[in-house]
Amino acid sequence: MRPLHYVNTSELPIVTNVKEMVVCDTLFNVLLVFILLFMAGSLKLYSTGNL
Repeated sequence: MRPLHYVNTSELPIVTNVKEMVVCDTLFNVLLVFILLFMAGSLKLYSTGNL
């Protein structure tokens, strides 16, 4: 019983860290997509403005 309890308590922080990492990754990906879209839009406006 003691090793099982030890495994359960040691796994909990790892799970929370993974959850936080996943949340940070998704937020970072969304931010990256928005930046790329903004850059693409500004480039399109810039090229059409030049033409």
